[in-house]
Amino acid sequence: MSGGYTPGPWRINRIAATNIESPNGRSVAATGGFQDGTEDSFLTNQANARLIAAAPELVEALRECAAMLKAHKIDCVELHSAAALLARIEGGEA
Repeated sequence: MSGGYTPGPWRINRIAATNIESPNGRSVAATGGFQDGTEDSFLTNQANARLIAAAPELVEALRECAAMLKAHKIDCVELHSAAALLARIEGGEA
């Protein structure tokens, strides 16, 4: 994908549990922004890292669901929401 996001699947770094990396090991993101010195802040950062790491697969699942709704000519709020979200992800207007 030219000019798009780094292809997945992304994964959590085995050593730094709040860092997300691409299949070739390059850094995609880090979730160390929320820190108040408690274990809860570390656990929140880990949960955020898991969510971010799943992003490419979530986008693909959303595309597949939207395509299925369109193929069956199902026009619903969820389809419009999916289309708007996909437009945001791809850099367009929502």
